[in-house]
Amino acid sequence: MTTPDASEKDRWLSPDEVRPVLFAAGYFFCVLSGIMVLRPLREAMGLASGDIDKIRWLFAGTAGAMLLATFVIGWLVARFRRSVFIGIAHRAMCLGLFAAWLMLQLAPEQASKQTGAAYYVFHSVMNLLVVSLFWSVAADCFTYAQSKRLFPPIAIGGTLGAICGTLITQRLTRMEGFDVRHLFLVAIGFLEIAVWLSAATARAAAKQPIDQTTRLTSTNERIIGGSAWQGVTDVAKSPYLLGIAAFPVLTSIVSTVLYFTDNRLISAESTRQMHEAIANGMSDLDAAALRHRVNTHLWATINLWGQIGTLCAQLFLTSGIIRFLGVGAALATMPIYAIGGVVGLAVSPTLTAAMWIEGGFRATERGIMKPALATLYTVVPPAQRYKAKAFIDTFITRGTDTGSAFLEGKLKALNAVWAVPAVVVPLALGATGMSWWLSAQQRKRAN
Repeated sequence: MTTPDASEKDRWLSPDEVRPVLFAAGYFFCVLSGIMVLRPLREAMGLASGDIDKIRWLFAGTAGAMLLATFVIGWLVARFRRSVFIGIAHRAMCLGLFAAWLMLQLAPEQASKQTGAAYYVFHSVMNLLVVSLFWSVAADCFTYAQSKRLFPPIAIGGTLGAICGTLITQRLTRMEGFDVRHLFLVAIGFLEIAVWLSAATARAAAKQPIDQTTRLTSTNERIIGGSAWQGVTDVAKSPYLLGIAAFPVLTSIVSTVLYFTDNRLISAESTRQMHEAIANGMSDLDAAALRHRVNTHLWATINLWGQIGTLCAQLFLTSGIIRFLGVGAALATMPIYAIGGVVGLAVSPTLTAAMWIEGGFRATERGIMKPALATLYTVVPPAQRYKAKAFIDTFITRGTDTGSAFLEGKLKALNAVWAVPAVVVPLALGATGMSWWLSAQQRKRAN
């Protein structure tokens, strides 16, 4: 790996970087637009049964699916060039979305049962997988020094996409008579465009001057090889990768606590509106549709608040923190906020408070921590960049989600206000220390 020189450190964007940065930002825009168009629908389908405890078992099913996804991605990476396995992965997601749309068209009465549960798991896998692959491609196309300058503005493209996707869903669900199932087709369109932009990003990055890259970009298209499970063994053997894996663990614990709190509060609000509508003469069928629409709309609102907060963090904080305070400081923002967030939620467990805390957490996590975390992969070999990263971003994240979901249920049953902070605060303090260690290890590997 090359070391960043003074001229590269001082400038923000060179003329040779404009095209790859724009293509990468557009790629991320389409990825997150496709995901966020459907995310509120996923949450609404998860709430369709009205039983929060069943969602915990959906988390368990998702963790199992993530392990399978880790193997599939490892197998694809070992046998195909990057442009091929990226296309296969994205189009497999599109095929799954089309299958869900078709099943809901043919058997709408099953939407809250088998199809709803299967789609909840599928979307959870897709959500993490396509984002993980995007950052792997970005780490392939840009150097360690470039990543500290360019990943924050590239991440803004994703945030704008998430806002766009959320607004599409929020606006359409307010329209009387709109069939929310057609959102699947919108998402498919975004993901297909993302495939083309991923290839455009790689081609544009390959045209950068050789002295700006850590490797000949053409070599990134070679077949990586190795075993399908190499990512698992690499993580187990590498203290650096284990340190990176600590952040998805903490993030998952905090986000799961917030997620189930939001679910309970949103379910209570939509049920209240449904009963009120029935009392005012609305039919049970129309009232059930109203409840589904309210669930989708409230989740879209939470997503929108979170994405606006993320955009503000990226515009005004992320780049400055990473460039002038370092990657360690950027990584530490999430665990520090997590401490304040869980304490705030314990003090004020209301829907409004939960929405604000959730928005702030997403802004800190996605706007500051994730671009910093992505820079850590610029100093590892390609096999770890795709295989180990996919394992960390998918199975470790969702496996922790599953454990956290059942732990959250136990803590909730205790009716102890400070039970969750008692678990989260020590972990967050440990992650804060890990931030500085990883930053030091990254600099050492880059030199």
